[in-house]
Parts: sequence; C-alpha cells; structure tokens
Amino acid sequence: MSLVEFQEFLDSRASLLETLESNNKKTSKLNRIDHSKTKSLLIKNQTCAFCKETHHVSQCPKFLEFTPQRRLECLRSTKLCLNCLKPGHFIKECKSSTCKRCSGKHNTLIHFEKSLSTQDKAVEEHKNDTTAVLYSHEQFNNSHVLLSTALLFVKDRNAKTHKVRAILDPGSQSSLITSSLCDRLQLEKTNVQINLEAINNSSCRIRHKCNLSVTAHHNNYSFNLACLIISDITGPLPNVIIDKERLQIPSNIRLADPSFHLPSRVDILIGADSFWNLLCVGQIKVGREQLIMQKTKLGWIAAGPLGISSTNTVKCNLSKHIDINDQLLKFWELEEYCNQKPLSNEERQCEEHFLKTYRRDSNGRFVVHIPLKENPNVLGDSYLIARKRLVNLETRLQRVPAVRDQYVAFLQDYNELGHMGHMTKKDSHNENIAHYLPHHCVIRTESLTTKVRVIFDASAVTDNNISLNDIQLVGPALQDDLFAILLRFRLHTYVVSADIEKMFRQVLVTPEQRSLQRILWRSNAEASIDIFELNTLNTRM
Repeated sequence: MSLVEFQEFLDSRASLLETLESNNKKTSKLNRIDHSKTKSLLIKNQTCAFCKETHHVSQCPKFLEFTPQRRLECLRSTKLCLNCLKPGHFIKECKSSTCKRCSGKHNTLIHFEKSLSTQDKAVEEHKNDTTAVLYSHEQFNNSHVLLSTALLFVKDRNAKTHKVRAILDPGSQSSLITSSLCDRLQLEKTNVQINLEAINNSSCRIRHKCNLSVTAHHNNYSFNLACLIISDITGPLPNVIIDKERLQIPSNIRLADPSFHLPSRVDILIGADSFWNLLCVGQIKVGREQLIMQKTKLGWIAAGPLGISSTNTVKCNLSKHIDINDQLLKFWELEEYCNQKPLSNEERQCEEHFLKTYRRDSNGRFVVHIPLKENPNVLGDSYLIARKRLVNLETRLQRVPAVRDQYVAFLQDYNELGHMGHMTKKDSHNENIAHYLPHHCVIRTESLTTKVRVIFDASAVTDNNISLNDIQLVGPALQDDLFAILLRFRLHTYVVSADIEKMFRQVLVTPEQRSLQRILWRSNAEASIDIFELNTLNTRM
C-alpha cells in the first residue's frame, strides 16, 4: 500500500468515526427526552402517600378510615394541598372546587365541626377505639334535641305572682319543683316518704311535697299542680343558644316560652299527671330539621331535633315514685271500718262555703250557691261553642229518630218540671255574666227508667281554654266507699235498697248564678234557637 492510499484510508476512517459519533449524540438526546417523558408520566401516576398504592389520596382506604382531624394532620405532615390533596402547591394557589358542606377552602374529606375538636383529641389519645365508634360519636354530637319549656306565673303564700320556667315531660309520673323556688314562694309543705327513681336505676328520697297554683303567661288559663320537692331538676335549657330566626317559626302563633332559644334555669317539671290535660289540637313542623310545634293550653311549645352541634351533656328526664306511706295507708283503711278521711284545704273551703251560703225555700228545698274559687269574669265566650255543638248534635240525632224523640222528651220534661226556664231576649241580655253549657246524650239501653240521659257539659272550655269547672272548688266525695257499703250489708238481717229519683235536681241554684248554667235548644232544626237557664244543680259540676 502506497502512502497516498494509506492517507485516503485514514481520511475515510476518520469521516466514518465522526459520522458515528454524531449519530450517537442524537440517539442519546432522544433517549434523554424519552426518559424525561417517562418521568413525567410517573409523577402523574404517583403513589399514594399513605399506603404506597397507585391511586389518589381521596381513594385511599387507609386515609378514609381516619377522622377528619387526623386526615388534616396527615396532609400537613406530607405537605399535600389541603384542597385538592396533591403536592406541588399551597392551598391559596389551588384552583380546585371548595368543600361541598360549608364551601370553605378545604377538601370535603377534612371538614369537621368545631365542637368536635376536643372530642377528636380525646379519641386520638385512645388509639384502641374502633372506627365505628368514632363515627357514631360524631353523629351523636351533631344532633341537638330541644326539650319543650313554658313560662308560667305561680302564686306564693301571699298570693303574689312570680314568673318561672317549666319543662314539660310526659315521661315523669310526678310533677317536680325545686326546693329553692318552694322556699321563695313560702309554700306549705306536706311530709312524704317517696323513692324517686330515674334512668339507670338511680334514685333519691323525697321527703316533702306541695301544691301550687299555676297560670299561663299569656292567657288566664290556670290549674293546680301537686309537686314533689327536689333540690334540682336539670341544668339550664337549652344547652346552647339557638338561632331563633333560622327556625322559621310562624309569626301568628303565641309561644308558651318566647325565650325558649336562650339557656335559662328550670324550676318546675310538669309530669304526665298534668301534661296530657294541657295538649290541644294543633301541630306543625317548621324549619329544615322539622322542629315540632305543639299547641297547648299554655301556648305553642317547641320540641325536637335542631340539626346543630350540641355539648356532651344529654338531658333524659324520667321519674317514677312509690309512696310507702300511701301503700301502708291503704292497708290500714281496708282493715278499718267507716274511716273518716281528712279533708284537703280545697274540700274544707267548699264545705265552709256551703254552710255560709245555703238556705231553704218555702217548700224546704235546698237553695245553694256554686262554690266559685275565681271570679266568673275570667270565663271567655261560650255562646259560639255551644251553638256549634248544638248543630252537630242535631245532625247526629237526625240519623237516629228514636233517640232524637227521647232527647226532645227529656228536655220537655225538664222544662215542665221547672228544672229549667225559658229566657226572653230581654232577660238574656241582663247584666249577669252568661255562660252557655253544651249538652249531649248518654244512651243506656239496660236502664229501666231513663234510657237517654242528657248531660250538660260544664267541663267544656270557652274560647280562652277555661271552663266553668275550672273555676269551682272541688268538694269531698259524699258517696261512701264501695267496700264500706258491702261491709254495712253484714250488720243487719234485712237490707232495703232504693233509688231517689232526680236526686240532684231537687237542689236549686240561687237565681243570681243561674246565668252561668244557660243552654241552647230547639225541638227541631227549622225552629229558632232558644235560650234556657238551668234552675237546679247540674250533676256534671
């Protein structure tokens, strides 16, 4: 090989090597670009920060088992965005959607109520608690239940009124009053020996009880309440301040407790012994949580779930009592014949009223006064109620002609005997207070004398929920105990049994009070309605 040929070989060899080196650089560059793309794909399909699996944090079973508070701490420790749960930016730079529950700048998975922060810290200290318990605990704390309360006026020993707050609890067999309120009212106490039992068999000994007069705060409805005296009934109710405007309560109803949304002291518990007598027809549900508004004689009461977070304190009022003294008293009464029971204060007042006011007419018949404990001016309008019930009665009697005929005959006999008198328009507008009694019939097919008896309803309430019976004193029972009657049969060889016909109707009511016993009546539906006054004692009073 000549020198020239050797030089050409080197030149071609060098050119070939340069070409190969250039191709290697392009291939290396291409490989680096591909590698970068592969690395970018790995970032998009990153592993979960908690379980190292290839899924998003929001789909991680391990992450979902945590409480919202624990999730927040984990996200902060791994430096993930608190809104989209991804790395690489802060929450203020995140453009993802906000919380679906409160619209806050955080992920829905870490939403929690502020009131739960203390509970969650406590849960963190107890690592052995199960997930089911945690969720159950959260849901329980988020549900606040409102208990029904009412404002009342009560009278002290000097007849001075005091405004107090009461809770209505049909789960209690007895009504209760705090000892502090009883002392403030200076009420007369009666000694008792009662075990008051509550939830989880807890009990306390009650040694005193009292009676008090209760009046609604916005109307004249009043009633007597027998209460056991206890040191404390419950804490302030409700547990939290409630946004009253959020409940959307109708403006046309009168609340039994206008300040039911503000925590306040409770001094009286009205139990099942009086609760059911207070209920009226009428119930509505308000608000998103369907809070129940129930109409009562004290006004509208509110009760039910509110859908807001509550404290850890749960009110569960339940009481029942067993009076040992009462049980022993019944035992001795069975063993003792003709036992004279002591009279209550009201029964004693009723007998004193009778002795001071009764008289006899020229025929020797008793003329008595109705024993009123309140002025009859407190009675509301009763005419429209009596008229409505008369129309309804006529409709029912039209379906049973035989009963209608006996009903008409009964009232005609009542009028002919002088037990009631017809009122003219002039007489019906006198200055005396007029109260109209609705009436209905009781059918007794087994009776040998009167199969249809007309009942004059003195317990019917007027338009202000007060009835004639509500303002009367209750006297002692005049009839002997059935057991005593049976024992008396054993004292004699022969026994005579008889029935005094129209016994109560032999007692006249003083003319000044007969306007309180007016009725509406007509013999047929086409005639005009007449007004009558009952001259004799009404058996339903």
